[in-house]
Amino acid sequence: MCCPSYPPPLQKWDVIYAPEPTENIFPHYEDDDLILTTKFIDLNVLSIDEQTVIANSLFPELMKTLERHGFTVIPVRHRHRRLFGGGFHCFTLDTVREGSKLESYF
Repeated sequence: MCCPSYPPPLQKWDVIYAPEPTENIFPHYEDDDLILTTKFIDLNVLSIDEQTVIANSLFPELMKTLERHGFTVIPVRHRHRRLFGGGFHCFTLDTVREGSKLESYF
């Protein structure tokens, strides 16, 4: 159960504590490379529906944690996410086209 100070609908949610990422899951960068994110960038997953998320395959501990909480995890390799400055949710775009019905692209 969640925190009593949260709004009532969120109090029913489970809190999932993500594992601590290690530096060895990232490529080696030179000292003068511009690193735009922290080592926690892989917590930025893309939710497909209530049970399915896309997560970085290079952080298997996070995928296992999510699976233990009932999520179906689609692993996708995203090697240089710290240089791009974003994870899966950041570089996707929700699209609604005028005049068309909503469609699933999966």
